[in-house]
Amino acid sequence: MVFIWLAVNVIGSIIFWLDKQRAVKRKRRIAEKTLLLWAFIGAAPAMFAVSRTIRHKTRVRKFQICLPLFSVLQLLAGLVLI
Repeated sequence: MVFIWLAVNVIGSIIFWLDKQRAVKRKRRIAEKTLLLWAFIGAAPAMFAVSRTIRHKTRVRKFQICLPLFSVLQLLAGLVLI
């Protein structure tokens, strides 16, 4: 279970980073729905950390609310499952 959660976090981080790279190069972006879906299914903690590190989506209200909220909920769920 932990390995799946780690894999989801790594994939979510990579997708978030790729969206930032596409934004810089003014190429076609990854949909916000897709980014939020990955955050929802388990990648929120890593995506939140990456967003702060690379300064991506930090001004978008949906991400300001959802990434920290999903992170807390996922970490609490992890504690309950342990």
